[in-house]
Amino acid sequence: METPIMHDLIPSEYQQKQKILDEIISSLETLEWAKNALINGDYTESCRLMKRAVADLQTEERRLRVFMFNTAKPTNKTTF
Repeated sequence: METPIMHDLIPSEYQQKQKILDEIISSLETLEWAKNALINGDYTESCRLMKRAVADLQTEERRLRVFMFNTAKPTNKTTF
């Protein structure tokens, strides 16, 4: 069996951005389900789905901040 080359294990910038975008879209779909549950009067399910979407979006915000920090061009300005 062939051992993977290290650069094959590290995702490219494009792959990292794609992962973040995919997760944001997934969170938006979860919010859509929460909206539908709210419209249908299922308040508990709507609340649960909203909490999940918020947690997922916060995770993606952290992932994006790390990505920005790791790919930022050196400047005298602070990124955050």
